[in-house]
Amino acid sequence: MGQLALFSGTLGLSPPWQVTSVTFAKETNRLDINVEYRQLTPLVCPHCGAEGARCTEEEDEIWFHADFFHYATYLHARVPRLSCCYAALPRPWCRLGSLFAQVPPPEPAQENRVTEPTGHPCPSLSSKV
Repeated sequence: MGQLALFSGTLGLSPPWQVTSVTFAKETNRLDINVEYRQLTPLVCPHCGAEGARCTEEEDEIWFHADFFHYATYLHARVPRLSCCYAALPRPWCRLGSLFAQVPPPEPAQENRVTEPTGHPCPSLSSKV
């Protein structure tokens, strides 16, 4: 089993979600994981049920986990929005019990500053709690 497949499995990803790269920085005890959604064919929207929904645009998101494989981990994801209701697809790493928290995007004047995670729960779970 390759490194990308190992991380995909650990994160609970299945096609069309996939880990595209993993970077370890032992000196800073940091792990960076890049995830993309690669679906070329239309799908059924999980939010409104529309058939033939297409992914229109993608948003970059960063998620943080303090101890994933004993590393501070940043998951960088390109999350597509669907054409039917502009909803984002559910994120598999956001399942119940996940310790990933979304890092808020930087404010325009602070784009070069590293922000700390807010600890907000996954958006896909907050409406169900």
